[in-house]
Amino acid sequence: MSATKPKKQSRPERWAEACAEARTALDAAREAEAALVKAMEPIEAAFETLRELKGEYEEWQGRLPESLSSSPVGEKLEAVTSIDLPDNGEDLDAVEAVLDECEGADLPRGFGND
Repeated sequence: MSATKPKKQSRPERWAEACAEARTALDAAREAEAALVKAMEPIEAAFETLRELKGEYEEWQGRLPESLSSSPVGEKLEAVTSIDLPDNGEDLDAVEAVLDECEGADLPRGFGND
């Protein structure tokens, strides 16, 4: 009994197979990309709310008398208004780092409460 060698695929067959594999992988990547875009929508909405609230803190800070800028309220306002909120969530590691900073912020509650 002689062992027969399996027939080697031709270059055009291997080319077509590689193209099919690449197409399948690309289709899967596109599906994952669409899922990521959809998953980012609530994150971007939450950061839009944070940007609006930061604007409110900036307005408060702008109305704060200079004599209170180094008070506990003034220092907390400075800390919260110095957080650099991203405009988009393309870099998830950066979004997470900023979110960690937001979660850890010591927010001012108002005069006499800080």
